[in-house]
Amino acid sequence: MSYESRAVQNGEGNRFREEIGRYFEDFNVGDVYEHRPGRTINEADNSWFTLLTMNTHPLHFDAEYAKDSEFGKILVNSCLTLSIVAGMSVSDVSQKAIANLGWTDIKLPAPVFIGDTIYAETEVLEKRESKSRPTQGIVSVRTKGTKSDGTVFMTFDRTILVAKHGHGIENLLSSPYKDFPHKEDLVENLDFTNAIKKVITEIAKQGSVLILGRGASGVLRNDERALKVGIYCDFDIRIKKYAQREGITEEESRKKILEYDEGKKNYYLNIFQKQPLDLSLIHI
Repeated sequence: MSYESRAVQNGEGNRFREEIGRYFEDFNVGDVYEHRPGRTINEADNSWFTLLTMNTHPLHFDAEYAKDSEFGKILVNSCLTLSIVAGMSVSDVSQKAIANLGWTDIKLPAPVFIGDTIYAETEVLEKRESKSRPTQGIVSVRTKGTKSDGTVFMTFDRTILVAKHGHGIENLLSSPYKDFPHKEDLVENLDFTNAIKKVITEIAKQGSVLILGRGASGVLRNDERALKVGIYCDFDIRIKKYAQREGITEEESRKKILEYDEGKKNYYLNIFQKQPLDLSLIHI
């Protein structure tokens, strides 16, 4: 079964937003997802990736050295092909994942060379509900990389923690212009607020990441690793840009942005006791 892109209605009328990935309930043991498009590996891909990742083996970038090997030519770095095959599988397998729990049994039965076109497919091996996280489940899959002639050059097993319907990160962090909880709703929205804080904190633990909005500067105000940047844009420009993006009038855009700004101010004042662009929350 191949992956099918979906679109979900976003607001009113004929506006839709593309949605990709699968929730826990969407996985069925035995299903096979054929990942497309494929990818032709060129010399720049291989040399750049190899040297960027500090791999000094000349078989991956020295043609004179490689021609005397048993392969007779440059061999594509298997870490590159692993990354590409894993990347191909994301939209079908782990787009909705909360965490990647592990990789096992990575096997490389055949070499890959410059100019080869590679494809991938994934079979669902097992799924079970998480015992400690009732809104999430664990899915195990086996991914296979093949060349255009059908040669299997890679297989690996992978286990992911994935959200159930209605409990994905996108259900917490929706449209940038969706209202923040207002003052009168904050007590009832503690679950929402705590979830936002937890998501931002967990994302920040990953290292080099960019977190846009949702009070991240307040949540991470005591994290010395974080560089917190306040972004300001002229109000009239915001109106025009948002109207163009959403396909609405500038008057409608102005109203929505004012509502958003008011909600954001209330959110910051009640959660952090600060204004959104308070200098104590940002570095730049």
